[in-house]
Amino acid sequence: MQNSTVCVPVGTLTFEFSLPNNWMNKLRGAINQKIDAANHPLFNNHRGDEYVHENSLLQYKIIDGRAAMVAIGEGAVSELKWFAGVYDGQLRINNSAIPDAAIHRLLVRPLHAHIAPELVYCYTTPNWVPFDNIDKRREFEALHNDLQRLQFLEKLLVNHLVTLYKSIGAQAVLAARKIQVRIMSGYERPAGVFFIHGHPQQTFAIRFYTNARLCSDIGIGNAVTYAAGTLREEQG
Repeated sequence: MQNSTVCVPVGTLTFEFSLPNNWMNKLRGAINQKIDAANHPLFNNHRGDEYVHENSLLQYKIIDGRAAMVAIGEGAVSELKWFAGVYDGQLRINNSAIPDAAIHRLLVRPLHAHIAPELVYCYTTPNWVPFDNIDKRREFEALHNDLQRLQFLEKLLVNHLVTLYKSIGAQAVLAARKIQVRIMSGYERPAGVFFIHGHPQQTFAIRFYTNARLCSDIGIGNAVTYAAGTLREEQG
């Protein structure tokens, strides 16, 4: 079977300051106050009341202890570069100026989106949010053993990776070969709780193999714009 590769840029903009993970909604709000959000909808992934992408391509993170924005794909990276060019080094959160709010670095690197024949890529995430509604969570909690829980979460993880690939325009890659995953650890029970707009979401700290090429810093799953599901690549 002929496979294909789609190359997309991934941009990581880090600031000089740090924030708690649960302040990413405040960081997003502060950024959107400085721009014309209606003309730059990727910054909050909304155009009116509609989502721009099912998997947000401009995400807010904590990376190496610094507040950051991660952009995936040509359009999002272009918007990130535009922001870096017009940003005045000042941000306000909770009506207070953030000290040393300058940009630390903007790094752009390629992601060669590719699906290999074998599960050769290994990633971890400390706070994957697999459930997008209460019914999915209850269905998981009603399962009777670890094998059932593992299979349930692996199905959701595949769906999340497929959604990401579709969002970056890698449909041809998906048509050539199916994404597969194998979660190695962290599936037995939630690792913690992630609050989004005051609502608790269960998180899982998982380590998994996949045949889908990804990269560090991007987020998968739900609530990725609020620092959930951030990936770290490992040597398998």
